[in-house]
Amino acid sequence: MSCLAIPNKSRDWEQKIQQQKQSGLSVSRWCQENQVPYNTFTYWKRRVVRVAPLERRSFVELGENSSKSGLQLECDGIRVNIEKGFNLLKK
Repeated sequence: MSCLAIPNKSRDWEQKIQQQKQSGLSVSRWCQENQVPYNTFTYWKRRVVRVAPLERRSFVELGENSSKSGLQLECDGIRVNIEKGFNLLKK
């Protein structure tokens, strides 16, 4: 496949994905009615649908007493718990 064919194919799939959204049908049903393999549709949907970029944010320094119970961070289903005093040296 030539390099020029890929952008055209992406545009075609962007249109198909838009048509499915506008139809109000589930992906499965839309694929059945349009003779499009479900797995192919979901592959292209992941490939061409662009996620909005994250807003750039700055870090804020937390004071010593800013959290009584520690800190919990979560991103994409991954959760990190940081207990209060984690950075204190134990003697």
